[in-house]
Amino acid sequence: NCKDVQTEPMLLPVNGMQLPRGTITGDQARLDVSARGVWNALERAFFDVRVFHAPAPTNATKPIPAMYFAHENEKKRAYNSRVIEVEKGTFTPLVFSTSGGMGIEAQRLIKRLLQKMEGPTGQRYSIQCHTSESACALKCSKPL
Repeated sequence: NCKDVQTEPMLLPVNGMQLPRGTITGDQARLDVSARGVWNALERAFFDVRVFHAPAPTNATKPIPAMYFAHENEKKRAYNSRVIEVEKGTFTPLVFSTSGGMGIEAQRLIKRLLQKMEGPTGQRYSIQCHTSESACALKCSKPL
């Protein structure tokens, strides 16, 4: 189970630590959500959400999978090193489109949470995502 879930947790100060260029180093930096036990039992996982509009002019020349990839990588450049080096945790960018799709990292998280839910209930869950079509569906079925 996920424990110690927090919304907008403050990140620890960098205190002069050298981090890669582009990393957010401000003392008031926050991410959207953190929780323990998502990927590993005691490790704190941090998540930051971005929602983008595929038809926006800045996305017009990119294929949809490339849009998700670019937004995930932008978030990783900003926060991944700080979370790993300072927070000693993991960072997962959660990227969604206004048309209903989600990036690879968000799909990974949803699958992980579904695995955690299956255990105690016996309920089977699956997720089917087609980012090229910006469609995602969660299926629930009764165990046999």
